[in-house]
Amino acid sequence: MKQKRDFLDFLETILKYKKLLIYTFFSAVILSLIISFLLPLWYRSSAKVFFPEQSGGLNIDMSAVLGNVPIDLGMQGVLGNERLNSIFGSRVFLDDVIDKFQLQEVYEQEYRFKTREMLTDNISTEMNYDDQSITVSFDYKGDPQKAYEICTFMLNKANEMNIEIQSKEARNNRSFIEAAYNKAQNRIKALEDSLHQFQQKYNVFLLDEQITATVEAQATQEAQLMEIRIQYDYLSRVLDKNSPKLRDLKIQIEVAEKELNKRQFSTPDYSVLLPLKKVSLHAFTYYRLKRELEIGAKVLEFLTPQYEQAKIKENQSQPSFVILDPPDVPEYKYKPKRAFVVIGATGFIMLLMFIYIIILESIRTLKNNEPLRYEKLKSILSHFKIHLS
Repeated sequence: MKQKRDFLDFLETILKYKKLLIYTFFSAVILSLIISFLLPLWYRSSAKVFFPEQSGGLNIDMSAVLGNVPIDLGMQGVLGNERLNSIFGSRVFLDDVIDKFQLQEVYEQEYRFKTREMLTDNISTEMNYDDQSITVSFDYKGDPQKAYEICTFMLNKANEMNIEIQSKEARNNRSFIEAAYNKAQNRIKALEDSLHQFQQKYNVFLLDEQITATVEAQATQEAQLMEIRIQYDYLSRVLDKNSPKLRDLKIQIEVAEKELNKRQFSTPDYSVLLPLKKVSLHAFTYYRLKRELEIGAKVLEFLTPQYEQAKIKENQSQPSFVILDPPDVPEYKYKPKRAFVVIGATGFIMLLMFIYIIILESIRTLKNNEPLRYEKLKSILSHFKIHLS
């Protein structure tokens, strides 16, 4: 019952001041309409731009690296939008626009940083994720032609600055790849020299074939030695030990054993055979040098087209973004929205009026029902130069 009585009391209060509320409402509507028509008109000139896909420094096929992992193909537009916002927010860009159109006088600002802030507030970009385009807009007060001119100048200036940025990036990219390319070339040259010196020093040229020939030669000599030993053992049983034949076979055995032992550690300079005891060491060094040389060749093979492409891109001159829709001369104001002004102002004034009525009725109720508290409130307000009747 209390909630219903409170509502009825509120309704009664509203009806009590209905004339005041009606008068206030129409006055607020008329006043807000007058204000909305007195507000300066702002015009927006817009253009739609598109950043074509740019190839980076090292053109690696990420699909080959990542397999079936999905890649966000819309990043080019996002990066383009971020780059435009960075350019539009740069002091160099803003100062050029300010100087070109004397915006410090137009905005009636004494300080340049304030002019930059106002100019930045009038520039906007909006990313369209459906077609990856970017809408660039500029708002100007009172003159649609000037809005068009400034928007056009902004796009041209942004394009110049972006080309300069891309040129620096291409130059840095070329320098980086060139250093890697030269390093790869020097490494291959050093490896080739090391391999050549190793081959000359140890007569290692075709290791696999040389090992095969060495093992076959070793096996042949060992077979011959075994044959001589067998013949010596047999004849030593039937001939006198001082026999010339036995002495000759013994000498052959000693020479063959000495030759076999010598071949374990060294071979003549003119021979393609390898010392057996050092084959494993030679093989390790040889294959390591060959492997590093092959890796270096693959790196150089990868860097060569990258280096050539980087040199071409450094000397390339092309627009940094494509203007799909050029700036237009606005035919209709962008703001103020008069309907919103009228509704917002009227609503705000009516809210203040309701608060005033509630406070007024509360004071009257306090005066009638609690005189002592009313006098205390009156005394407090008097310190603030507010007098209750």
